[in-house]
Amino acid sequence: MRDVANLVSEPQADLRGALFRIGELYLSHFLSNADRVRLCMRENLEERPGQSKTLAEKVFGQDHAALMTLLRVAQERGEMRADINPTVLASLLMAACVFYFQSESIIKHLPGTEELDDPRFFIQNVVDILLHGVAPVE
Repeated sequence: MRDVANLVSEPQADLRGALFRIGELYLSHFLSNADRVRLCMRENLEERPGQSKTLAEKVFGQDHAALMTLLRVAQERGEMRADINPTVLASLLMAACVFYFQSESIIKHLPGTEELDDPRFFIQNVVDILLHGVAPVE
């Protein structure tokens, strides 16, 4: 998924837009490579010695580093609170994408979830919640 590293190297208009595009890339990659992604997840769950380190370095490392750079620059520009740990934000974005990938077939059968059929709708809302929370705007 080297697209994230390429995307982060381009000038970004705003943090929200960048996070949305990154989340969209993650979801698109997961959904269009479902068998390979499931295999990767299964390998991670097996906890074989050295496997997690290999996955981190060879599969996720470059994109994670690029995302960390994006988030640190956003903090320096004041687009993100200085007391937020960028790694936690990146992990929450990835976790939301993994949840959607693993649960989309169940979610669509729950009442009131029709809009979640659209991965773009889902990730737009995730990014909005990550950046603005859920408390009412005063």
